[in-house]
Amino acid sequence: MIAFRAIGLAGSLTWLAIIRGVGAVIIIYGSRLYGKVDVVPGLFHVETKFGHLWYFPLIPVETYLVISKSGDGFNGIRIPFSFKSVCYAWLRAGTLIAGIIASIVALAEAKNGPEGWLTPAIVGVSALGSFAVFTFHRGSTHASYGRACQLGDLVGLTPQGREIIERIYAPSQAPSDPFTRSDQGF
Repeated sequence: MIAFRAIGLAGSLTWLAIIRGVGAVIIIYGSRLYGKVDVVPGLFHVETKFGHLWYFPLIPVETYLVISKSGDGFNGIRIPFSFKSVCYAWLRAGTLIAGIIASIVALAEAKNGPEGWLTPAIVGVSALGSFAVFTFHRGSTHASYGRACQLGDLVGLTPQGREIIERIYAPSQAPSDPFTRSDQGF
């Protein structure tokens, strides 16, 4: 006998299937924003709404220019589909899961002797390092000047907003190489 009951959990639907004599199976699914890219600090960023299973982004639904987020909600504007956001969502999720699985395998193999744990440990560290780069490196998350202007046009940015973009992306007044001397003589 199987009984199904729906319970709410952090903006997603969770189904709890109780199977007599076996136990319980929890299936978490719903929709969330993933793939945060093209960040323009202080203004907005791009994220894609995905259908997820156990919080793993599976099916991209639509892309948003997110102005603000609070709790489970967000304030944003639907924009054309962002392939970059989808790829980063899948890359982040895939590298995180691969890193966790490889680390568990490395720990399990470490009990069997020193020979079998090194390869999964290297894979785990590489995958988790890739996850960190895809998630936190400025080159992976922030918009270029051209993309920031393009997104600003999509949202109908005011002149004050354009001024903020100009200020954020203004070239530094410092010389590119602090060790360069003006006299170049020896």
